Amino acid sequence: MPMISRSLSHFIATFERRSVTAAAKDVNITQPALTRSLKALEDELGVMLFERFAGGMVPTSFGELLYQYAKRMHQDYRHAKAEIDVMRGGASGRIQIGAGPIWIAHFLPLAIDQFRKRWPAVRFSISQGTITTMQPALLSGAIDMFCGSLDFPDHPEIRRDELLPIQHVLIASKTHPLAQMEKVETKDLVKFPWAFLIDDLTGRRRVASFFAGQGFDPPIASLETSSVACVCETLFSGEFIACLAEPLLKSRIGHNLVALNVNRPIWDYAAGIAMRTQFRGSLVTVRFVQHLQGMFSVGQGLSAAP
Repeated sequence: MPMISRSLSHFIATFERRSVTAAAKDVNITQPALTRSLKALEDELGVMLFERFAGGMVPTSFGELLYQYAKRMHQDYRHAKAEIDVMRGGASGRIQIGAGPIWIAHFLPLAIDQFRKRWPAVRFSISQGTITTMQPALLSGAIDMFCGSLDFPDHPEIRRDELLPIQHVLIASKTHPLAQMEKVETKDLVKFPWAFLIDDLTGRRRVASFFAGQGFDPPIASLETSSVACVCETLFSGEFIACLAEPLLKSRIGHNLVALNVNRPIWDYAAGIAMRTQFRGSLVTVRFVQHLQGMFSVGQGLSAAP
């Protein structure tokens, strides 16, 4: 942890671990030293940050509020340090990204590979989720950006940069009984097992609306997983159906799959980058955002990538 936020780093560790013993081990100081650091911080602020119980440390409402700001302060310090490193002549830093399934499976690997050809010292940390599950991490500064569906309500602290339109389609194996049909009826779809991504709540609602609009109950998930690769492998291996982003068919994990010819679209939305409104970002983060924008410009869209 940086020197500038030593007391706050002790607080953050205690908040996240709910234990002085575990937090002291994480920040590599003794338990009494950590206890004194927390007490000094509470004295400075004039409030209690934790309730002390035999089972651990429980944050007060003051502690909850401080944690939100402390995480952002630490994140901003990290970005400032990375930019200073760049200004000194280096081109290093770490970019933390939350991303939807299609971005992890198809868009980001190519984008990162091309970006690192010019900036090889830049490191990436990527976690999968939806904007719903990733929003707390985005607002707290735990991730620098979210790449995925921008189909979410307006938020005063989040700005969006739309890069491309995405269509969700019903996908199955090329050998699936419905794959060769010129037109697949809704009644045919309910006869087969379905696979869903666990945290794709918006996608599930869209599928439910599709079925409800034609007088059918939504399909029940026979498989739920957080891995889009697992969904694709399951589709390839059997008679499962899933609702996924169409560009996935151009990826390596989706090349043996096809879109079923249903009678109407499932879900269209704008995809791109979501970032905190007040987040300036390190120079390497700004460069990567510009890199993504360039790759999705006219004639260079990743949706056409092999």
